[in-house]
Amino acid sequence: MEGYGWLNTLYSIASDGVFTHGNMNAIDSVLKTNLYKVMTYQSYKSSVAEFEKEAQKEIDRKTPKKKR
Repeated sequence: MEGYGWLNTLYSIASDGVFTHGNMNAIDSVLKTNLYKVMTYQSYKSSVAEFEKEAQKEIDRKTPKKKR
């Protein structure tokens, strides 16, 4: 959420559709979901993104550079 604000975070979570209920749109569904569940999901997404970023750095470090 850092750097993006709560509204963009809400839209991001809503677009994933994880909390969407059949009788509500995605935004309303997230707003009606328990805050702890929503923030746990956001924490999970942040952790995955951080892991992927660090894994890519490691791959880049181990990949031989092409000479120009």
